[in-house]
Amino acid sequence: MLILKFWEGLSISLTSTLLGLLLAYLHVFWWEAPLIKPFMVGWSIIYPSFKLLPVIEIGSVALILVLAVIPYIAATIIPSWKAAVTDPSEVMHA
Repeated sequence: MLILKFWEGLSISLTSTLLGLLLAYLHVFWWEAPLIKPFMVGWSIIYPSFKLLPVIEIGSVALILVLAVIPYIAATIIPSWKAAVTDPSEVMHA
């Protein structure tokens, strides 16, 4: 049962992380960052030319995946494991 919880956590965290990376890429490079561009170029009426070039580093993507996937899997597996090894009578009396 714990292996199913592991695969569930892995699939949810990988899907959400990759979807977030895709949406961030689309927001910045496809739609030209409408939510954060005013903060980067300033609040003046005449904006300077500001073109973002897409650069994707495998190391950065791997770091984002590690920082998003590992804690989520730990947060799902550890409570499930503790519930599996704890005696039910101890839990009921506590």
